[in-house]
Amino acid sequence: MPPLPDVPNTLKVALVHSYGSDTDVVTRYFIHYTGSAPDAPQLVTLAGDIAGDWVTDLQGDNSTFVTLERVDIVDLSSPTAAQGSATAGTAGTLAGSQLPADTSFVANYEINRRYRGGHPRGYWPLGVEADLLSPQLWLAESTAAFAGDISAFLGANMTHGWAGAGTLEHFNISAFNGFVAVENPITHRYRNVPTPRPIPLQDPVIDVVGRQRIGSQRRRLGR
Repeated sequence: MPPLPDVPNTLKVALVHSYGSDTDVVTRYFIHYTGSAPDAPQLVTLAGDIAGDWVTDLQGDNSTFVTLERVDIVDLSSPTAAQGSATAGTAGTLAGSQLPADTSFVANYEINRRYRGGHPRGYWPLGVEADLLSPQLWLAESTAAFAGDISAFLGANMTHGWAGAGTLEHFNISAFNGFVAVENPITHRYRNVPTPRPIPLQDPVIDVVGRQRIGSQRRRLGR
């Protein structure tokens, strides 16, 4: 697949957690900036600030079995734009029985644009067994608390601009539009290959809404 087109004035943030034997439990989101592009040291500082926000707003929602290992940030403006990381190594403080590694709290990122298909969301490794209402649902109060804390965390991220950054805002990026069914010449099976947009769409996130139904990320179970 060809590389995706550049996304002007946009940072990709990855929170890299460990959970049991899985050291690559990643939650990603995007930050749009209106001012000048950051350099690598500024992104290292921003990554450290975001790690601090995690301690303030989300450490208490992550079980003691989950550790935020580091924060990675990449400027998507060009292939040579800056990137930076900060090591955290901070474990959650929520006591209780651990959940299967694929269990995720799904936060929907509301945008004004309406369309068919999957919508912006994040899969967060939050909660313990006591936060479950049933095998399918989170407790209503846990759903509200997690969503509120994620919203507070993301809001805090937007206050850490570098010199000349302008305004920071939580955005969603849509890099694909539809797909093409491609046949394997050997097995004659078809697979859907996403079609990249010539120019990715950028939508500001206007709200974070928690989903009470439990989400799943099967790859977090490992092989």
